[in-house]
Amino acid sequence: MDNKDSKQLINWEIEIGMITNIGVIREVFKVFAIASAIPAVFVFILWALDGFPEIIDLKDSKNFILLIFITIIGTVLLILLTGNKYPIRYEITPQGVTFITLDKRKKKNKIIALLLILLGAAKNNPTAVGTGLLASSRQNMYTNWKKVKKVIYHKKRRSISLVASDMTKNILFCNEENVKEVFNAVRLYCPKARLIEK
Repeated sequence: MDNKDSKQLINWEIEIGMITNIGVIREVFKVFAIASAIPAVFVFILWALDGFPEIIDLKDSKNFILLIFITIIGTVLLILLTGNKYPIRYEITPQGVTFITLDKRKKKNKIIALLLILLGAAKNNPTAVGTGLLASSRQNMYTNWKKVKKVIYHKKRRSISLVASDMTKNILFCNEENVKEVFNAVRLYCPKARLIEK
């Protein structure tokens, strides 16, 4: 693949270990953290509009600790419920890269996301609802090379994170045989992106 005109396509399938891959655990935790942060920000805004209380109630501190605890437990439960393997297919073209959750996994993900949404609605828990909505929206993901602003290459993990201008992140999990080819393609298609090697 010497230049963009060669239009070489790179496709591969890989099963990611959800329990053994620290990158996956970190991303799942981020989803829970974002879902937990949304209600916290909302409460903070309400406090600001109403005038901050002089003394923060101990109950509020307990709720904050409970929110962190639910985030951690939720991350662990999601990983355990979904099993250790997450089958993915990647398709690299001269225009961009697509992350595709394979069908056998997609159905299970939709069920788990729906259960989280229903459970959150029944228990009046916006964290569970938000997590379910975020999980259901991330079955497939496309990243256009022109939008990639930062490339993070984790050599030991054989993963390449593409951070786009809209702050979305597409992580390419590679195997030992194709990691160099994929990395070279990423550098070819987005040479202006800032490269961080870890």
